[in-house]
Amino acid sequence: MFGKKGVVTTLLLGLLSANAFADIYGYVKLPQGDAMSGVSVALKSSGKTAVTDANGYYQISTEGTTIVSAPVALNTARFESGNLLFSLNESASVRIAAYNVLGKTVFNAPVRQMSAGEHDIALFDEKTPKGVYLVKVKANNLEMTYRVNFSSNGSASIVSEKRSLRKVLAVADSLTFSYNGSSVQGSVPVYNDEGKIADVVLTHKNVMGKIPTDASSGYSVKVSMLGSSGEKFSSSAVVAAGEYKAESPWMVYDATRTWEISANNVSLKGIKDDVLSVQLDLNASVDTTKFNLSATLEADGLNYSFVTVDLNPSNIAGALGISESALSSVTYYAVNPDGTFDSVSTANNPGHWFNQSGKVVEYGSEAYVYSEVNMSAMTANVGQYPGKLEADKIYTIRQAFRSGNKIALVTISLNVIVSGSSSSSGLGLSSSSVSSTSSSSSATSAASSSSSTSVVTTITMASLATSNPDRYKFVNWEWDYRLSQNGIAKGSDGTYDDYRIESARNWTFYQIVENGGYLNFCVRWQSPQELTLVRRQQIVQMLNDEINLWAKHLVGFEGWPYDSIPVNVTGWAVLDESIVKDKQSDEIVYANYSIDDPQNGYDYNITDNAVLKQPMCPDACSRSKKFYGEISNYNSCPNYSKTNDTHFDQFIQPVAASTSYTATNWGFASGTGEGLWINDSYLISTLGSSLPHIVVHESGHNWGLPDFYESWDFPDANFSSPMASANTANSSYSGIARSMVMNAGSSATVTEDDAWLLRKIWYEIKSNMGF
Repeated sequence: MFGKKGVVTTLLLGLLSANAFADIYGYVKLPQGDAMSGVSVALKSSGKTAVTDANGYYQISTEGTTIVSAPVALNTARFESGNLLFSLNESASVRIAAYNVLGKTVFNAPVRQMSAGEHDIALFDEKTPKGVYLVKVKANNLEMTYRVNFSSNGSASIVSEKRSLRKVLAVADSLTFSYNGSSVQGSVPVYNDEGKIADVVLTHKNVMGKIPTDASSGYSVKVSMLGSSGEKFSSSAVVAAGEYKAESPWMVYDATRTWEISANNVSLKGIKDDVLSVQLDLNASVDTTKFNLSATLEADGLNYSFVTVDLNPSNIAGALGISESALSSVTYYAVNPDGTFDSVSTANNPGHWFNQSGKVVEYGSEAYVYSEVNMSAMTANVGQYPGKLEADKIYTIRQAFRSGNKIALVTISLNVIVSGSSSSSGLGLSSSSVSSTSSSSSATSAASSSSSTSVVTTITMASLATSNPDRYKFVNWEWDYRLSQNGIAKGSDGTYDDYRIESARNWTFYQIVENGGYLNFCVRWQSPQELTLVRRQQIVQMLNDEINLWAKHLVGFEGWPYDSIPVNVTGWAVLDESIVKDKQSDEIVYANYSIDDPQNGYDYNITDNAVLKQPMCPDACSRSKKFYGEISNYNSCPNYSKTNDTHFDQFIQPVAASTSYTATNWGFASGTGEGLWINDSYLISTLGSSLPHIVVHESGHNWGLPDFYESWDFPDANFSSPMASANTANSSYSGIARSMVMNAGSSATVTEDDAWLLRKIWYEIKSNMGF
């Protein structure tokens, strides 16, 4: 969700007809995109259901009236003594509702017909607590959302907000599912004014295989499945005709989830959630051929440099009993020191990062070396995390290739040397995007030795035009029509009050460059849960990982000067200092800066008693306050000096999940680089195990990337203009959605479309920073 400060304008809209409150509808699919018919879909709040048809389509009726409307203008709204004043140029069907920013309804008027002219609606009275409220006014199909800062004397300031802020206003609901007579595990969040729901994907696992040929009568197979999010299933398989079969329950697909599946004493790790069928044969031992290779790499403190290792395709093909031309279709795994296989790539696919002990890890603080494999050529780019490898130390990488019951297990011993001891290494473009660069290498096995060299290249915007014209058109379309000064200023219903990237200079790019290559956070811990030392360390690591998940796509691109971005937490703001356990001497805790009410901007607190107070980091340390001219320097920031930088660029505020504010694992970003809010229970559940994708999404807003909620947020097949007139979106425009972490629900991680939109923004604004 992306909140933006904006200006109230007069909007004109011509409509034929629309539902005042749309039915809930969408599609249910398998991970591969095939439609699922016969799925029962239920809306939790009403209990109403629908069954998907042959195309996977469902539609659940909701209360509402079809309104045929004439062109209507909703003129600039204002507040006087708690009353909302606005005018209509023609008669219209109007509904007005007010909410605090925690989603609690404080005023809700039924739909009624209003005549043209001035209208005066009493919303607040002397009993209404002061604070920020969101007021939604819907006239025919034109909808405006206003942010109102209401004070106890009845005065109020008012600005308009973009339509995606409806996520704050909406009452959380959910869709549940059943299939083949059984309930589907998991649900999909729905908001009461959403209508079209993103495609729902369901998945399950069919585990099957052959049993030993000498198995006695009554031979049994127990299948166990362990999900990375804590899911556990086990069942006795059906055994017949020399084979067994077991099936897991159906569940809502999670792109971040992987599985470890075991059948008796045979197991397989790292199976993605979109894999529906898993073959684990028990009838014969696996024939494994081992190959030991060595390579030499120069230690590099700045770059993701690598060597290209020849894995000897003829040897691999011979061990697997296939031709070299078939190597591209074999199954690739990384192998952990304990012998478990991992098929989920953590570097460029197929490829993995490894820690210093050779265990598979995600990119981050534990990552030391990586290997990315070219399956057709059977070569591997083996490289390093800058500044971590020790000279004269050997790092071990194990990888396996499987075809049927034959496995080729390759162990690469990577010898690290200091400069000048051996061949020079090449410059990698990023932590996981290095396949376009390489270096001279030394790779040997018992049978042969080989080396290879190629030219170091960099990523440019121009290169995308030839390598992927479709994506090139996409990012330019997004810039031209949504992000630039000349793009859509508003949708036909008030969307995009201001997405202007060029004029706002507090984005994460500017913060990093101004700091000289690092980023500082302050954590506003608005949660009753203990803030233990381990939890604090995990939060610091999470912030480093999520910032670099974005920043790594800028490495080597159009003059971006940094290879990685260190992220520091300069302070912990709490309501009660006693919840901070094992405080370290170098940690700063702020316990005396709480506020009862929002002061300005996005310091949302509203009047829900569960979150009456919120912890604050000192204004004297805030980069945003300095940017907006409220402070001139950081000299009054506690403990600040030129050699001890305790200022903060952004904040992250975990909020108690027991409140309506974050009851559905929801997050919110200021959208101007100031910070983000997140559900505390959701955040804590991910620490130490996986990146919270909601944080990744909200962080994307602070880099300047927008949400994708409307039909005109994506280009159509012809990349035609989505604009109706002036700078207003055409409400009938129908774009083609893409999988992006910024397109909520479609991806749990940064995709290539996300990455290239990030790069496009840097390309357009870098001159503001002297690049």
